[in-house]
Amino acid sequence: MSPRRLMTLGAATLLMASSPGFAQEPAAGPSATLGEVVFLGDPFGVEAAQLATAVQRRMPAVQQCYTRSLAQSPTLAGEMQLDVTFGRNGRVTAVTATGLGSVPAVSACVAGVVRGMSFPRLRPREAQTVRFLVPVTFRRGA
Repeated sequence: MSPRRLMTLGAATLLMASSPGFAQEPAAGPSATLGEVVFLGDPFGVEAAQLATAVQRRMPAVQQCYTRSLAQSPTLAGEMQLDVTFGRNGRVTAVTATGLGSVPAVSACVAGVVRGMSFPRLRPREAQTVRFLVPVTFRRGA
């Protein structure tokens, strides 16, 4: 192919790509978004940002719980409240996941993901446990 023909093809591609409706972003899929951490009681030196970071690392697994449930409930969307307690060693001692239309499969799956998380260790003379709430918002996508 001649250089002139290549230049014409390149210009046509640029024109098409800049045309409205030609290059569209792919539709966004299901998502899970973490809300603000709220402590229930004294945080004993633990910062909300530390807990949010720990939960955020596991958000892909939380989102998978939701995505799998969409097959059975395609209109499922909303907010879930996670109530998490962890002990001195940073391991979860209790977790409940409520909301999102009280779909047991999603709640059980998300609670299982959270149960496996690690949080900051507490200093020896601090409380035995730290308890916090964090909302997760689930959206179906476009």
